[in-house]
Amino acid sequence: GASPRLFDTFSFYVMGDAPYNKNQQEIVHDQIVELSADVTNDDMFLIHVGDALSSNSGCPSSDYAFMRNLLINKLPRLPSLIIPGDNDWRDCKDRKDAWKLWKKHFMALEKNWNQTMKAFLPSVVRQPIREENFAFRIRGVLFIGVHILGGANDGGASRRQDDNEAWVDEQVQRHSDSMQNGRIRAVIVFGHAMNAPRLRLLEHLRTELSPFGLPVIYFKGDKHTFEVCDSFLGVTWANFTMVQVEQGANAPPIKVTIRGTTPSSLQQPFEKATSSETMLSDFIKLDQRGGRYSWAKERGMNACGAESRQQVDADST
Repeated sequence: GASPRLFDTFSFYVMGDAPYNKNQQEIVHDQIVELSADVTNDDMFLIHVGDALSSNSGCPSSDYAFMRNLLINKLPRLPSLIIPGDNDWRDCKDRKDAWKLWKKHFMALEKNWNQTMKAFLPSVVRQPIREENFAFRIRGVLFIGVHILGGANDGGASRRQDDNEAWVDEQVQRHSDSMQNGRIRAVIVFGHAMNAPRLRLLEHLRTELSPFGLPVIYFKGDKHTFEVCDSFLGVTWANFTMVQVEQGANAPPIKVTIRGTTPSSLQQPFEKATSSETMLSDFIKLDQRGGRYSWAKERGMNACGAESRQQVDADST
């Protein structure tokens, strides 16, 4: 096949599950402002993996507007994207109204990226039947975002599952040549949650992606502790990793760096250099950027094996 392309090193940031109240809004505001000041040309985007507010607040439009303002106006040099979490609409008293608010403030944020951002960012494609699902390629990595919620089943859950799987299939078909010939080196999927009733998605990713032998990383939020798992409720395959991000007000957004293949990229050392860092593959590194704040309450680990928050709470009491 075609010779693998030369790619430059790049990074992106992941956060989720915040802000849930006024105090957290201040913390997240400061995180974003600080991040904005540190952005380099190698930083490509930030993604929020859902639950940008607490459904206990009544889901007022001001909560959506707050996070939208941070993502668009306080990060002028870093494009941002967001996927829905359960707090963002399903757990709200008026689901229909909340979903309208989510769409108004967060749907297709790339339409708001300024010209300087568009110059180096890929075109984001969206699933026609479910516009909140997206995909794009950057420097040899395929990114896919899906609408997947934890917790109890609601009327639309199985329909979302079907749409998410169809979207994964569409991306795999579209990019399979590139995945075979080294022009795509990894696949990174973003979803808000993962639990036993949603295991279908991971099984589907395994079926579709494991034959290519590429690193596949599933980033999620929902359970509020930072964890890295190489299997989930028995679903695993070579090169699969699941990363759960810390509750957003308790730790800064994590930074993920994909090492390039150019001579200058390969000259830079690339290994775990601090306790904040985790190697996800030989060319993918995660940095917690200090990790959980010293004042934040420690929670029981829950991502890799626990099926429910109840089980987690029982395990950690």
